[in-house]
Amino acid sequence: MWTEAQKQAFAERGYFIASDAVSPDMVEELRQAARRVKARVRTGELDLYTDYRGEGEPYHVSGLIAPQYGEPIFAQYLVSEPLLAYVRAQIGRELCLGSLSMFTNPHDQVYNVPWHRDDGLVFDKDEATELAYLQEPRTQCRWELALEDDSALGVIPGSQNRYRTQREFEAMSNSRAEDLPGAKTIHLRAGETVFWNGNIIHRACHRPERERLTLIAAYKAYRADEPSQDVGRFRFLLDEAVRAGLPTALHVYYDRWKSLQRA
Repeated sequence: MWTEAQKQAFAERGYFIASDAVSPDMVEELRQAARRVKARVRTGELDLYTDYRGEGEPYHVSGLIAPQYGEPIFAQYLVSEPLLAYVRAQIGRELCLGSLSMFTNPHDQVYNVPWHRDDGLVFDKDEATELAYLQEPRTQCRWELALEDDSALGVIPGSQNRYRTQREFEAMSNSRAEDLPGAKTIHLRAGETVFWNGNIIHRACHRPERERLTLIAAYKAYRADEPSQDVGRFRFLLDEAVRAGLPTALHVYYDRWKSLQRA
């Protein structure tokens, strides 16, 4: 459960690490499923929506709950009680499915995802506008679960609460992957989860010498009056077969997500 120390770390640093957000037995099932998915994507057998670094070298695989992958463990994980306890503690019980995908590493080269913030924050806002955005109530719970030991995620602790420095602005605007002052690498052991604020300045460094199998996911707080959004890259999840293959406990969160999509 979300402890006072974790709450303080999240408020001040923008992240915390939990060792009990997934059962140990489920970690091994997820690991084997992730390897099977990666193998099928690398050979070109299946690709719903994958980001590649070079031919046949995926680094971001989306749609893990789709029936085409044939891996129901991913959807079961999303409604597992250890995980939901943390999610509900952060954004409440009225939830809407966000996303679930996998980060992995190209096998033949280093690949860096440059510094950025998530949650749609663009890089050309003035200080007052950006600070107002950063201070809005948080409506998403984001996390990464390492299925193998992982040291790819880099963050700048505390940056979720402040405007960018000039150096950070230049790195984020020009898509540079340089080291920035105050940056910290998040070291996760297999089975550990890092929950983090999407407004924190962060990056990822994928290296070929160590396999990366890390799930990245989110839930959103549900609002029925939220404006509809373009389904975009997740269009394949609108297929009726997706819902049919989900655990019953996930139907309400999936239905809420689907109701907000604009095809």
